[in-house]
Formats: sequence, C-alpha cells, structure tokens
Amino acid sequence: MGAMDLSVQVLNIPSKTTQEDLITFFSYCGSVDEIQLKRSNNGNQTQEALVTFRQPYARQTALLLNDATISGNRVRVLPGEISETSPISNGSLKGKHGFIHSPQSVLKTIASKGYEAMNKAKELAVWGLTEN
Repeated sequence: MGAMDLSVQVLNIPSKTTQEDLITFFSYCGSVDEIQLKRSNNGNQTQEALVTFRQPYARQTALLLNDATISGNRVRVLPGEISETSPISNGSLKGKHGFIHSPQSVLKTIASKGYEAMNKAKELAVWGLTEN
C-alpha cells in the first residue's frame, strides 16, 4: 500500500491551529506519520493539511471525523491530496489543547458517523486487515 493510500486531506482548519494541535486531534485515530500544513488559497483565514498515518485503519477512522469541529470551524476530512498552496511556518501559538476539542468529543463525532463504520475500523485495527 502506497503512502498516498494512508493520507487524508483536511480543509477549513482555523488559522491559529498548529501542527501539534492536529497531531493531538488525529492521534485518537492512530499513529500520525506526517502533517503538511498550508494556507488555503480561498481568501479565508483558514488552513489545509495533508495528514499521513502509519496504519490503514487510522486513515479510515480519520475519515469518520469529517464535519468535526476544531476551534469553532467545521473541518472537512477527505481522502486524497491537497492542491498546491503556499506553505506557512509552524506559527507562534503553541496551545496544545486550546484549539481542539477533548478526546471525548472526538469519539462522540466518530460514533455519530455510524456504528457500522466504527466497528469496521476497530476490526481492521485488531486484525491488521486492509480493504482491497
């Protein structure tokens, strides 16, 4: 399985959100391998990210977080690669938990996206299976 198969695109991220915030947010899905954080080209004060995971189940679980809220913004979590945008620095704000919701709210969002999808992600995690 290629590296692109383990990545999700995240849109509408608040501008003050750091890479550390995103690592914390997505760590409940599984191991985060890399995050590329960039400014959006849409004129908003938002960012986009390409989040790459180490395990296929982590990517599948992260996709269940589509429409989750980070610092008041509903983010889009989609499969695939982000478009070319201008990179930004890691920012000067270092808040670890101030920009994201608690692990409990992340889990509630995952649960609301479907009991069946969550069971499938858990099964993949336990058995190390992947979809073909």
